Amino acid sequence: MTRLLKIVILFFIFQYSSVHAADHDKLKVTADRILASNSFNGIVQISQNGELISSKTKGFSNFEKKLAVRPDTQFVFGSTSKQITAILVLTQVEKGNLRLKDV
Repeated sequence: MTRLLKIVILFFIFQYSSVHAADHDKLKVTADRILASNSFNGIVQISQNGELISSKTKGFSNFEKKLAVRPDTQFVFGSTSKQITAILVLTQVEKGNLRLKDV
């Protein structure tokens, strides 16, 4: 799975899941597992109702200069992310977790 796809999938898992407070620990364990993998480079943030619950970073925002990823790092994605995002959004619509008017 490509790095971009992992980031986009993580975004939707954490952004659009309706999670109860008891499930936050499970999400944090999953985030830690992803961050522990050698293939991940980016930010994992968990929030609910606009409140940031957890934020962790791993890797570099600039590999040549060895600049570490920070919580406010902005990543530039290519055009392929639009199609991936559309598929993920429509999948959540089909499952009833999201309405198109919410997007």
